[in-house]
Amino acid sequence: MKQKKYVFGLLLMIVALSSCDLFSNSKKTANDLSSTSSFKNSSSKVQNSGDFLYGTVEPELKIHYIDLGVSGDSILIDYGNYEILIDAGGNKSAGTEVIVPYLKKYVEDQIIELTIATHGHEDHIAGYVGLSNKLGVFEAFQFKTIVDSGKGYENLTALQDEYNTKRDAKIAEGSTYYTIRDIFDQHLEQWKISPDLTLTFLNQKFYNIPYTKTSQNLNDYSICNLVDYQGLKFLFTGDLEENGEASLITMNQLPTVDVFKAGHHGSKTASNAELLEVIQPKMAIFTADSAKEATYKFPHPETITRLTSYTQTFYTSYYNGHIVLNMKKDTHDIEVQCSEKQESFQVAPYLACYPTIEAIANIGSKITTNSLEKIVLAENLYTALSEEEKSYVYNYPTLVDARAKYDKLG
Repeated sequence: MKQKKYVFGLLLMIVALSSCDLFSNSKKTANDLSSTSSFKNSSSKVQNSGDFLYGTVEPELKIHYIDLGVSGDSILIDYGNYEILIDAGGNKSAGTEVIVPYLKKYVEDQIIELTIATHGHEDHIAGYVGLSNKLGVFEAFQFKTIVDSGKGYENLTALQDEYNTKRDAKIAEGSTYYTIRDIFDQHLEQWKISPDLTLTFLNQKFYNIPYTKTSQNLNDYSICNLVDYQGLKFLFTGDLEENGEASLITMNQLPTVDVFKAGHHGSKTASNAELLEVIQPKMAIFTADSAKEATYKFPHPETITRLTSYTQTFYTSYYNGHIVLNMKKDTHDIEVQCSEKQESFQVAPYLACYPTIEAIANIGSKITTNSLEKIVLAENLYTALSEEEKSYVYNYPTLVDARAKYDKLG
């Protein structure tokens, strides 16, 4: 009888130990699955559990508004070893010769955790492609997650086809991919990166309206984001114009913001009064550069005038070069560093010189014997400006070139 009890007890002990091993192995397997899950699943977990995508609380956040040499957007949000890239635009040359070298200085592990292509215009996606036989942004870096508008919401150009091909190659290499509709369908609109840093995808109606090149304005399809760093708020609206901005107001509880990347490079069609009344920005940044301004003449005076009701602090890439905002933990201050002029962009001299900018733009690129009147008008306007006002005439080299070409006509 004692022997039977001993055998029975031994069996119970074996079963118990086996159960412990089974539980331990089961837990280990779950942990292993969790640690090797895709970034997509990790993002879903963040939304449900309150965990953070990045395990380190960094001492500072930097936001780089990269000067592309042409109008266009490429913005790097740099938080230690966690980087977010909003657009890689300008043109192909800017991608290869400006954006890639710039990013290599700051993305030390060559991995960008999240990139957002706001919409399919050249000045927002060409840098991802880059020059032929040279590295564009997609080829130069690894990407954990890519977000864009998806099929049917492109600009339907050869460049968009190139972008799609290179994006799809990154997905084949392992990048997680979402369209903006996936983000909201899967309730992934809030990305909790650290206790200090959150990025939120803002909703608007154009994400779900079919796009046709002949009947819709692609700018209004821009993907919009709000970044919150310890209560400091930064708003990015791509090239959103009036209808898109109205939708943004209706579909979100927008806060007042500390820094607003002025919509559509400072165009008068964006940064409308209704949006500004809600967000009341303390600083505005224009991603506009002189190489293309003979056509677009950004930023427009109407836009600046609307903004002056809320702020007198402006920076623009054509005047300031690369613009870097540096925020150190627990200070709630924004330090601005510029690669060219450090002082902020002043409204009064810019508005004073704007007729000169327009006069130079009106000369046109083809110089004939009939161009003299326009050249002389622009020269006289420029001569009448103060030295400070002259420093804001970004297309003055165009005037010098026009005069030289005319004089060669004999």
